Amino acid sequence: MSSCPSDYDPSESSKSPQSIWESGGYSSPSQQVPQLTSNLTELSVDHSYRYNGNGPYLQITEQPQKYFRFRYVSEMVGTHGCLLGKSYTTNKVKTHPTVELVNYTGRALIKCQLSQNKSEDEHPHKLLDEQDRDMSHHVPEHGSYRVVFAGMGIIHAAKKEVAGWLYRKYIQQNKNEKFNKKELEAHCERMSKEIDLNIVRLKFSAHDIDTGIEICRPVFSEPIYNLKCASTNDLKICRISRCYGRPRGGEDIFIFVEKVNKKNIQVRFFRLENGERTWSAMANFLLSDVHHQYAIAFRTPPYVNHQISEDVQVFIELVRPSDGRTSAPMEFTYKAEQIYKQNKKRKTTSSYSSLDSSSGSAGSIKSISELPAPVVFAENVSFFYDTLLILQPMTNL
Repeated sequence: MSSCPSDYDPSESSKSPQSIWESGGYSSPSQQVPQLTSNLTELSVDHSYRYNGNGPYLQITEQPQKYFRFRYVSEMVGTHGCLLGKSYTTNKVKTHPTVELVNYTGRALIKCQLSQNKSEDEHPHKLLDEQDRDMSHHVPEHGSYRVVFAGMGIIHAAKKEVAGWLYRKYIQQNKNEKFNKKELEAHCERMSKEIDLNIVRLKFSAHDIDTGIEICRPVFSEPIYNLKCASTNDLKICRISRCYGRPRGGEDIFIFVEKVNKKNIQVRFFRLENGERTWSAMANFLLSDVHHQYAIAFRTPPYVNHQISEDVQVFIELVRPSDGRTSAPMEFTYKAEQIYKQNKKRKTTSSYSSLDSSSGSAGSIKSISELPAPVVFAENVSFFYDTLLILQPMTNL
């Protein structure tokens, strides 16, 4: 993603923005964009903090969960899950994002807001609690300075509204400035495309109760990814057309999945033996085989051994190459072909016959009739028998 406005260093530019902010008095288009960027940089967080090594500071004692559902305003009907703590995913004990103000005595106001992932700028999404209030807590003059932010939800701003949000924010912060409206709107439109709407961070800040001045530098949480975004959500195979196939591969399989990006998804087959992957291969499909981000038609890969004499159980999983995430595996069976099953049966029968003959005594065969006679021998026996029947009357004469 391109650099955000906070990446701009004001010290690199000594030009006066007066030429562009005066009505109609700007010199050339090539000079307008850098000056607009310089002015819009004022939207970023002020970095003049009163912090030293022994002074007060904020520390996050419980990070937020990594994946969470961002909801539009139209979806905020009824009760929805709130943002939980990171440790909940492992110990299943419900926790919430927590921050602590250290080395400070006196009353303070702790705020929690959303910031962008690549910068410290404010994010267009909103962070509200169950009563639709901004997230802030007062801490007493004496007592615990640890604050738990429970019941929070993330309101997803519509993509088409982000440019207008940036424009209004600049107007609000620069009421006395003169500017070219069309140029500012165009630049806000470009800036809106640089904001990742599927990743946010929590920004915690401590403020003096009376003056509102920040007590120390704010701290930022680990990134929170939108659970329903195709590039960050949980991968899941919902249904599969069939869970078996021939070891030669090349058979068509259809699966229903949670929302995926057709340019960032793979289907992998693998086998586990004693907990280790001993074989893996990717299924074959085209971009056009991903149907509306919720279904994939693919062809099974050939198994490592085409001539298996018994069925082999393997697994199927979805893989997202961009971050390496995988879905929960689903069982798949490579069915042995009948011809190789029969070959194994014949070999087994032959080995048992050899064992029986070797274990028997040398005189166990009592007559030649017990031996399997070849076809030619049987025909000769029949011929001699017929001859004896003809000659028998002649011998009685």
